[in-house]
Amino acid sequence: MPSVRCDSIFKPDIFKDKVIFATGANSGGICSTQVEALLRHGCNGAIFGRRKELSIKAAKEFEDRTGRQCLGLSGDVRDYETLQRAVKETMDKFGRIDFVIAGAAGNFLSPVSQGHFKLFSAFAFALVSSIDRRDLLSYAQCKRGVMQS
Repeated sequence: MPSVRCDSIFKPDIFKDKVIFATGANSGGICSTQVEALLRHGCNGAIFGRRKELSIKAAKEFEDRTGRQCLGLSGDVRDYETLQRAVKETMDKFGRIDFVIAGAAGNFLSPVSQGHFKLFSAFAFALVSSIDRRDLLSYAQCKRGVMQS
């Protein structure tokens, strides 16, 4: 995963001791970049992905590059119990969750030059949007449940 430049207009510690919980941030894409930027500005975090080894590896890379703490958690956002366990583990470790990135959905490549763009991208958009909306709603329900227990 490439490192994120952090020569931004924000104070280096603008998010000091805040906590990010992110789904879909273990593969080096947009969510990974967002998480690393937040960590570089003082956040600690947890990333949640389907593949345990990849989540743990990405979390370690974030820690090495930023000096902040990052948990690598695994499961499927469509499985409420797994997501709830990850939220609880994050709350137990850091005592809070301040920000959420709901980015756990597949990327579907569509070869525009072969005429598949219109049909396939509509399907992909609907699927990704559906997973991300459900991801965010399930997260909110999980956090509410964890905080009430």
